[in-house]
Amino acid sequence: MARAQLMRGTALEYQSQLEQATMAFSAARQIFEDAGDRHGAANAQDDLGIVLQKRGDLAGARQAFAQARDNFRHVGDQNGLRATQIKLKELERGQKRVQTDKKSLQIGH
Repeated sequence: MARAQLMRGTALEYQSQLEQATMAFSAARQIFEDAGDRHGAANAQDDLGIVLQKRGDLAGARQAFAQARDNFRHVGDQNGLRATQIKLKELERGQKRVQTDKKSLQIGH
């Protein structure tokens, strides 16, 4: 059931139905967590983070990526851990650029 929700979320994401994809990835994460599958939950959290970032919910994306990172670390998935750490760093860099751009606009006026 959880894997089906992951696949559903991915299909919805590709169709730019981001709200529905968010719900599917959240449902998958919950099913994995209820089953005690931290690796599956990490994958669902990572996918959720991507969709939340696309939706502009950067705080939610950061939280999802952080939870995925922690779960990947717990289960010893070094590839998942590294990929999620990169996403967190890219998210932080993007936010810093936006803040710098806003400051530049304020100085210019």
